[in-house]
Amino acid sequence: MDRGLLFFIICILVFKFSIGQNTNEIDSLERMIIVNPDDELQVDLLLQLSSEYGIDDFQKSLDYAHNAIELSTRRNDIKGQILSNIHIAKIYQKKGGIKEAFDYVIEARNLAKEKNYTNEYAQAIYLMANIYVEIGEYEKTAELCFEALKIFEELQEKQGICDVLGMIGGNYYMQGELDEAEKYLQQSIDLSKSINYKKGLGKGLTNISAVYNMRDETEKAIEYLYVGCRLFQETGEKVREGVAYCNIALYYLKLNEVDSAFKYTNLSMQLNELEPSNRNMVLTHIVRARSFLQIEDTAMFLSNMKHALEIADENGLKSLSYNAASNLLDFYSSIEDYDMAFHYGRLQYALKDSLDRNRSLSRLSQLQMLYQIEKEEQERKLNEQRKEFISGIIILTLIIGLILLVFIVFRYRVNAHLSKLKNEKLENELYAQQKDLAANVMSLMKKNEMLSEINEKLIKIRKELKSEDAKKKIANIAFEIENNTQDKSWEEFEIRFKQVHTDFYTKLMDLYPGLTSNEIRLCAFLKLNLTTKEISSITGQSPRSLEVARYRLRKKLNISSSSTNLTTLINNI
Repeated sequence: MDRGLLFFIICILVFKFSIGQNTNEIDSLERMIIVNPDDELQVDLLLQLSSEYGIDDFQKSLDYAHNAIELSTRRNDIKGQILSNIHIAKIYQKKGGIKEAFDYVIEARNLAKEKNYTNEYAQAIYLMANIYVEIGEYEKTAELCFEALKIFEELQEKQGICDVLGMIGGNYYMQGELDEAEKYLQQSIDLSKSINYKKGLGKGLTNISAVYNMRDETEKAIEYLYVGCRLFQETGEKVREGVAYCNIALYYLKLNEVDSAFKYTNLSMQLNELEPSNRNMVLTHIVRARSFLQIEDTAMFLSNMKHALEIADENGLKSLSYNAASNLLDFYSSIEDYDMAFHYGRLQYALKDSLDRNRSLSRLSQLQMLYQIEKEEQERKLNEQRKEFISGIIILTLIIGLILLVFIVFRYRVNAHLSKLKNEKLENELYAQQKDLAANVMSLMKKNEMLSEINEKLIKIRKELKSEDAKKKIANIAFEIENNTQDKSWEEFEIRFKQVHTDFYTKLMDLYPGLTSNEIRLCAFLKLNLTTKEISSITGQSPRSLEVARYRLRKKLNISSSSTNLTTLINNI
């Protein structure tokens, strides 16, 4: 059997096996979604399914991702919503839908920032940087990359750091700053090695190989690509591996090592059969065609270059069509086949004109999109500032209110303390006055007792006297002593009593306006909790007459029940 045919059959069988494996994996994921009730796991499974379909079935990939958003929104899974939006943005980015990619990644970024999901916020702005670099906005790319890098470093998220360092290096490469590009790419490679991050390491190695190629260090570039290819084999990234083989072939062609160039274009084409990539297929045919031209096999050159042009035209890859047409123009011009040269020259001109027109329209569209994004960003920042201002006013109001509350409480406590001190002072003064009043009452009682004794002695002396005149004088003295004692004692007592109980008489007369002066005097004595005997010693009245007076007072005060205490009633006034 012909070796070429055998090789072709093997490739087809391997390709079908690969497709079968992919279909089985999709079926397995779909079954897991049906049987698994865990909403959080279902969101992850939906995103995995979306990734499995990739850009080969754009609509299905998008549908599963939208289902993930709906599910995470329904269960209020903020993280799920953010990751689903990031995933959809990546789908649109791969498909070339830059505006849609921006819409979803900005939604993810805003939600992550609002809900304080720091890691997911960094992922979102890293993807934004990825999109900006595609449209040549290098300054914005750098700004977002360094912001993401700072967050990943704070979180010690090393894979994220690797990816961002690689992106910064790539950004410098696109601007022709090769030293800076090498520095950041090497940092990404070193860190990827230290954490065994194979995908990040593979990307870093292939990117830094481009830097060395630009410096004409082609052999070093090839060494890095070799290692990158092995890593892509381990991680199953066949498209990246195929692109790397194509680049190795191109670098060998640059070194005039045609056999090696053929070897790696063959490997690239084999991988492209397993996992098709139209862009890589066109590039491989162009490199293969130039390799044939190097060995002056013009037939194979034309076959491969025309095939590359055909695939590029069918898939709308105008820049690659232009590249293939230019190669064909140069070839036909070199062999002086001016009819064919004119044909491909006209095609090249039409493609260039179309590319320039599309580039202008694309740039205009990008500028409009960037203007709209910038406008929305300004509006978002204004809204945030407005919210922060309102929050600041609310916080300031709360602080002022708190200060006022503290001041009021402090003042209340100070006033309460002063009032307490004032009351204590008044109580002390009242206590002193009561003590003084009690002392005065005791003094009056002793004085009256002494005067009563004197009076009794005078009465005894009077009885013993024989002279009527002397008896009369002694009787007058005794009478004066008795009358003056009662009047002066009461006056002195009343002055002291009013100092202590200032409004007692007023309240008493308001309640019982019909009381006589003697009844008022008795009430004052009872207010001081004086017994009948003590009142008798002050007033000179007999206990019996005082009991009668108490009885009459009870009637005037409408005390009918024997259980009601007269002294208690008066003390409550």
